[in-house]
Amino acid sequence: MKRTPLKRRTPLRAKTPLRAKSYFSRKSLMKRKAPRRIGRETAAEREYKRWIHTQPCDGRTSLPSHVCSGLIQQCHLRDRTGLSLKERNLDSIPGCRALHDEIDGRSRGEGYFSGWSLGEKKSWMRKRIAVHNARFFANYDSSLEVA
Repeated sequence: MKRTPLKRRTPLRAKTPLRAKSYFSRKSLMKRKAPRRIGRETAAEREYKRWIHTQPCDGRTSLPSHVCSGLIQQCHLRDRTGLSLKERNLDSIPGCRALHDEIDGRSRGEGYFSGWSLGEKKSWMRKRIAVHNARFFANYDSSLEVA
């Protein structure tokens, strides 16, 4: 049996007039949350973050047959992170886009780390982090830190 659509006997009335709202008509703008890290960012970490983007790709110096591509990125060691947390800035190395993808496992089984276990990758990263931290702190002036 076919039914006709239901009809109201009295039409609905708008109690308040509808008006278009724009993003800028809010009383207060939404604030971006600070990135979640394992600790507070110190002055040394901020300086390290600036310094690391001026360094060459670590794959160029430590990996045979690595071909760099893309801009230099900060490759974090993903060890004690979870729940969208990031490691400290001091636990990272400079790397091009290709190296960053290989370290994080986005290279689809290709590249230098293709047969490595997660433990082997983390061990390699810790060694490279120690090298970069030693180079950074050899020239770092700790008197710049504000207490």
